[in-house]
Amino acid sequence: MTRLHRQDGQVTILAAVLMVALIGMAAFVVDVGSWFQTQRATQSTVDASALAGAQALPGNTTDAMTWATSYGAKNGGTGAITSSDVTFSRTYAPFDTITVKKAKSAGGFFGSVLGVGIVTVHAHATAMVGVPSQAEYVAPIAVNLTHPDISGSDCGHTFSPPDVANPCFGSANQTTLPLGKTGAPGAFDLINLIQGQTNGTVGASTLASWIQNGFDKYLPLGGYFS
Repeated sequence: MTRLHRQDGQVTILAAVLMVALIGMAAFVVDVGSWFQTQRATQSTVDASALAGAQALPGNTTDAMTWATSYGAKNGGTGAITSSDVTFSRTYAPFDTITVKKAKSAGGFFGSVLGVGIVTVHAHATAMVGVPSQAEYVAPIAVNLTHPDISGSDCGHTFSPPDVANPCFGSANQTTLPLGKTGAPGAFDLINLIQGQTNGTVGASTLASWIQNGFDKYLPLGGYFS
C-alpha cells in the first residue's frame, strides 16, 4: 500500500519564514531610512549650534554657550542642545574652538519585531575662529587698530592658560599714530593693494573700482602702503 503524507504544515512553516524575511526587509528599508533621517536632522542642529556659538569666540564663552543653545532650539526644538553638549578648547588661541556633540534615540517601526526597537544616533560639529591667511575682494580701506573707537569686549581680560592678556585700545590707552606711508593718521586710510608697489600711488578710477567691487585677487596678510 502507498502511504500518503499530508504537507499542509510545511506550507505554514514556509509562510512564517517568508513573513520574517519580509519584515526584515521592511525593517531595513523603513527603519534604517528613519534612523538616517534622524541623524541628518540632529547633524543639522549641531552644525547650526556650533556656527552660532563660534561668533562669540575666542573670548566670550558665556555668550557662545547662550547662542549655541539658542540656535540649537531654533533648529531642533527646545532642549535640542544643552550646555552639557557644548565644550570649548584651544586650537591656536585660548577658547577659539567650540565642539557640539549630541546623541539622540531613534525609534523604528518593524525593527522591534526583530529585537531592534530603538537605536542611538550621534552627531558632532566643530567650529573654530581664526585669522584668515588671505582674502579676496578686499576694499582698499584700512582702520588703525589704535583708533579710540576700537575696544574689544574682552579688553584686558587674561586667559588661562596661557595667561596672555587681550590688548586694550581706546582713550585709556593712548598711543601715537604713525604718520608714515604705512600709517593711518586718522579714522581711516586708503591703501594700495598691489603687492610689490612700494608707494601708495594708485589712480582714482582704480581706487573707485576697488571700493565698489573689491580687489579681484587673493591678498595675503602683510603690510600695504597708504
